[in-house]
Amino acid sequence: MQSHTNEKISHKKLNPQGNEMCEKFNRTLLSILGTPKSAKKRIWKAYGGPLLYYYTSTSQASTGYCPYLLMFGRNPRLPMDVNSV
Repeated sequence: MQSHTNEKISHKKLNPQGNEMCEKFNRTLLSILGTPKSAKKRIWKAYGGPLLYYYTSTSQASTGYCPYLLMFGRNPRLPMDVNSV
């Protein structure tokens, strides 16, 4: 019978600066957050969900598709689509 030992494996911490896709998303999100007026910038956390929905609903140049379609297999329902249903 073999005995198994648990060995601690060490690895480097996640470094977002070394992750190109993460950095690109952060730049995009910051540029979107920079759009509201200064009074609304103070409550930016309230806009997190809608901004992420906007980002995932927008077609990306690299794939030609929106991330929402690639994740869920259907087009997102936008506010303008609700009235037409």
